[in-house]
Amino acid sequence: MEEVKPQQASLSSTIGSGSAKKQIRGSSMLLAGRAISMGLNFTVQILTVRYLSKNAYGAFTYALSIVSMSTSLSLLRLDKALARFVPIYQEKQAFQKMFGTIVMAMGTVIGIGLSITLLILGTQGILADRFIHDPLALSLLLVVILLAPFQALDSLFENLLAVFAGARAIFFRRHLLGPGLRLAAVLLVMLTGADARGLAIGYLAGGILGTAVFVLMFYQIMRQQNLLGHLKLRQLKMPAREVFSFSLPLVTTDVVVILRSSMVVVLLEYLRSTAAVAEFRAVLPVADVNLLVFESFRYLYIPLASRLYARTNTTELTQLYWKTAVWITVFSFPIFALSFSLAEPFTSFLFGERYAQSAVVLAVLALGSYLNASLGFNYHTLSVYGRVRYLVKTDIITALL
Repeated sequence: MEEVKPQQASLSSTIGSGSAKKQIRGSSMLLAGRAISMGLNFTVQILTVRYLSKNAYGAFTYALSIVSMSTSLSLLRLDKALARFVPIYQEKQAFQKMFGTIVMAMGTVIGIGLSITLLILGTQGILADRFIHDPLALSLLLVVILLAPFQALDSLFENLLAVFAGARAIFFRRHLLGPGLRLAAVLLVMLTGADARGLAIGYLAGGILGTAVFVLMFYQIMRQQNLLGHLKLRQLKMPAREVFSFSLPLVTTDVVVILRSSMVVVLLEYLRSTAAVAEFRAVLPVADVNLLVFESFRYLYIPLASRLYARTNTTELTQLYWKTAVWITVFSFPIFALSFSLAEPFTSFLFGERYAQSAVVLAVLALGSYLNASLGFNYHTLSVYGRVRYLVKTDIITALL
């Protein structure tokens, strides 16, 4: 027994010492994929803005903002719960809990997503009378709202692929297939001379196809890793109290995100017009480029940090946090310098002179995004440690501000 313990300690040290390198290497692949998807999404953005009229583009992005809001509400932060609990249960070989968590999360997300979709479809008269002034915006919303449950499932599968498959699977589905389907939809609309409604239908078809690919990939990975043999439906254990006590308080984070993104769009349409929505939404993806490195590193960070937490390897987890924070800050700075200092020529060049007044909006959003990214994964690390109360208090203060 005395000879085995040093070997086990050595093995644990070896595993831990390579964790940061493994995370950075995998995240570098996702960074390259993110850059590719960013380029594809930029192409989609520019083509859409220039093809549609200002009011039509504003109505289209308004509808997508409602879908984004509905997706966040459908998730109940269960995507983050999967990223934390599934690797912990796998490390402990608690497979019935692991599969029970996955089934419980998917069932919850599908149920809430469908409920929100049916609610909006059933109250379209009230929405038209009291909340949505632009008939085109309402018409597009009734089409793309069907995307909400599919996008929520996509978020769950992304985190599951990060746990079981790593960077390559996410690289293909998120950074190649998803943006490629949106680009195909835009090009098809332009070639056929269709309007914003045709674009909405194209987005919906692409979303459904993307979710189907996710399901197939996840099934194949489970079979390749021989994990399906541990799946016994009658013995599933759904740790509802443990999972929801972690995820539900963190819904306040989604509220903060909704307040500073989707809710801004809703208020602009309600108080101003869809043209004002277009001026805001046109430059938002440009500002979000400052989160390119941050988002690329995030997918592999949470599962890896959760495994280190399960091993009580605090030293390696600390090194992981600081190394990723430094890499994010350094790599994000050139993007910030361009999007902030050259906001005005950048906006006019990409979207035309009719969007020139959006340059100030771009500069402000770029500054906020860079500061957010440069602080690293402090929020995600605290969530791995289960510091839910602290995170909720922070979210509430942020929402009030």
